Amino acid sequence: MIEQAKGVLMAPRRISAEQAGQELARRAQASRRSLAEEARIVLDRLPPAPADDPVPRHTSERDTPGHGFHHASSARFA
Repeated sequence: MIEQAKGVLMAPRRISAEQAGQELARRAQASRRSLAEEARIVLDRLPPAPADDPVPRHTSERDTPGHGFHHASSARFA
């Protein structure tokens, strides 16, 4: 969940993962919340994905074979 929240912070701000982690930690400390609580707040502020969005949003779905992630070692190149 923390890594997902960092990704949400990274894209619009064009910052590195390290910078996003620092921002998340700064927000958590300023609000006296845990890092996980702050990450949940960041994720909860996202608009809902469109119903026809083919990209799975849940980590367990992404990491399951056949759900979008293809490792380079399993790819075939002609």
